[in-house]
Amino acid sequence: MALEKLEGGFIDDYNKLEAYAQELKQSNPRSDVLINISKDALAGGKINFLRTYMCFDALKKGWKSRLRTLIGLNGTFLKDGAKITFISDMQKGLIYVVDKVLPEAQHRYCVRHIESNLCKRWRSGQMRKLMWWCPWSSYDEDFKDQLNKLGKL
Repeated sequence: MALEKLEGGFIDDYNKLEAYAQELKQSNPRSDVLINISKDALAGGKINFLRTYMCFDALKKGWKSRLRTLIGLNGTFLKDGAKITFISDMQKGLIYVVDKVLPEAQHRYCVRHIESNLCKRWRSGQMRKLMWWCPWSSYDEDFKDQLNKLGKL
């Protein structure tokens, strides 16, 4: 209680978010800073924080400079050139088509669909957690470590 009196509580911190967002926008032009509050709470005369999104301009530029063309598939037939990565919902027909029509294209699977299929067979919360750590890995060595942990489980 003493620390809360001296430094303020979490409610005070939420009240400072708007000022923080404005400061970020001024000091980092072209950065995205969004704060979402509940419309239902606003209608009732209250402010209810939902979430915040921040993306600094330098981060956006760096990410975009390393981008590759990406197309998500869910059964839609597409015909395009090389240097494209396809993400699909694991439909076997799409895998065959991408391989035959665009042999130079990359093919990846949607992690949410992998999770869904994995959880049909194994319902372990630990397995789901380890499965998600694989795509969240920042570099190959970490990915392989996470994959090994998942395999051991």
